Amino acid sequence: MTSKNLFFRLTVEEMRRRLWAEALTFLLLFFTFPVGIAMEISSMKTRGGLTAGEIGSNVARWCSVRNPMLVVIVAVLSVIFAAAGFSYLHSRQKTDFYHSLPITREILFFSRAAVGIFIPFVIWLINLLLALAVLAVNGIPVGAATAAGFNGLAFFFVHYLLLYSVGVLAMIVTGNQIIGIL
Repeated sequence: MTSKNLFFRLTVEEMRRRLWAEALTFLLLFFTFPVGIAMEISSMKTRGGLTAGEIGSNVARWCSVRNPMLVVIVAVLSVIFAAAGFSYLHSRQKTDFYHSLPITREILFFSRAAVGIFIPFVIWLINLLLALAVLAVNGIPVGAATAAGFNGLAFFFVHYLLLYSVGVLAMIVTGNQIIGIL
């Protein structure tokens, strides 16, 4: 017999299993957003001649679509979360275990897929808010950076969903984890 809140219990358990991926994602985005923006602000201030508004508009591109480092991070995160979530399919013992649980395979799939979508989005949002706090602490107007940051979040998250879906499909269809990652 299954309970009504089984999906949420599976999701929480899957989040516990993927703590390493969550920590890696947080570190990648922490050094990209708050630390990268703090370094960008300090280098602009040492060059001098720029007002706070000009620094704010220059820093806004750091959070936006024009940052090529974010393209690489999105691709890496999608591969990591797809491989981490569905790697159990490539081990006979793990597959037998998970498919013998008294839950439907749809609930198992959606709980694993939801974790792979939810965690990067929340961590990205937290680091974006930390980056905006860094701007505010340095006395730089956050209007342009806020708009660019949330537009970049929406743009990159759509791309993340596309790459993650392809990665999940590759992990499900292939019979080998290395081939699925490639």
